[in-house]
Amino acid sequence: MKFFDFYQQFKNDPLISLSEIYKVNEKFDRKQLNRWSKKGHIKKIRNGFYVFSDKKLNEEYLCLISNKIYKHSYVSMEFALSYYSFIPEGVYTITSVTTEKTNLFESEIATFQYYNIKKDLMYGYELLCLNEINYIFACPEKALLDFLYLKKNIRDKYDMTELRLNMDEIYHKINWNKFNKYLKAFNSKTLNKRVKILKENLIGLTS
Repeated sequence: MKFFDFYQQFKNDPLISLSEIYKVNEKFDRKQLNRWSKKGHIKKIRNGFYVFSDKKLNEEYLCLISNKIYKHSYVSMEFALSYYSFIPEGVYTITSVTTEKTNLFESEIATFQYYNIKKDLMYGYELLCLNEINYIFACPEKALLDFLYLKKNIRDKYDMTELRLNMDEIYHKINWNKFNKYLKAFNSKTLNKRVKILKENLIGLTS
């Protein structure tokens, strides 16, 4: 298959996967992907997944790619906290939680990090649509709980302060009924302790 024909076939796809290529051409020589990558026509994200080099990749597009290159995942943790202004700095790694194993993929276009979580904790996310791009993203309550649950170095009030969480944004944006419902489902004494420390830092804030 010539690159022109390949481009015409897949130019409207958000992501090029080897499995989809084989559906179109079962005799496709996958070595072509390496050749086209070296020529700068396509960029490799991880084994079996590519994008065209001329594709415009905004944050929404990267979130979509994150959903697709690792099954059973949704964007959460630091990237989501930054999106909701719960932390002050920008985050350039696309962080997600998944029922698959913890993993990290570094590519030409972005770094994608995945944290393992139990199947019964795969909730609290929604389908967002921006600029005609649909991607699965944690709601504010679940993003914060995922972060507090999966980060191992939160032991006391000092550690919580070191996270530099924007307590005012958290106080006003979190639906506390939903937050407490989600918290109960975790059934984690460690998480309960961390949430208690968080709420102690929120005391004194008013709406």
